[in-house]
Amino acid sequence: MTILITGATGFIGKYLCLTLLQQGHEVQALTRSQSSLTQLIGFLQQQGIAMERFSALEGDLEKPELGLITLPGRIECIVHLAARFAWNLPEHDARHTNVTGSLRVAELARQLRCRLVFISGFMLANTEHLSRLGINGSHPEQTDWSRVYRRAGGYEASKLESAFRLREFVARHGLDAVEIQPATVAGHRSTGNLTPPNRCMACSIISTTGAWP
Repeated sequence: MTILITGATGFIGKYLCLTLLQQGHEVQALTRSQSSLTQLIGFLQQQGIAMERFSALEGDLEKPELGLITLPGRIECIVHLAARFAWNLPEHDARHTNVTGSLRVAELARQLRCRLVFISGFMLANTEHLSRLGINGSHPEQTDWSRVYRRAGGYEASKLESAFRLREFVARHGLDAVEIQPATVAGHRSTGNLTPPNRCMACSIISTTGAWP
């Protein structure tokens, strides 16, 4: 399987690249930073990965059509990990990257007719928390999102909004999609590695069409 990953240079992304390559998949990393890409390549090489099944694609969530000149070929799945995080992130900046950018990724999946796997968050399963923020889970289109941003802050609010927007996009276009809601990711403080008996990644998975991968 050929898999395109956004956020491949991040903490979770680099280990996802490593695991998929070890499993024999072909991996493309969507990245806008050459320095981060160089670090990712160095990490994979240190793990003994043969790099012939890895490639990079220059792109940016903040640009129309992700800044892609032409559509990538042979992509069977997109894993969307990328997000903008900062303390006191302004609403406009958070929405531009984490909401609009995510919808651009979903649109790419629609054009490529491939599976979309997107990472949201475990708080989306906490209906009481959503209600306190003013989010109607049954009718999210009625939500005053600016109010939610004032209450929850830019990052959390944008991740919540992007999940609801992506769900609506997936339903409207009939995409083959999987939503993953990670609760806890634990790893070595430097490497992220865990021995199999101690691995802990608690999450709930919502699949619209079937199992992942």
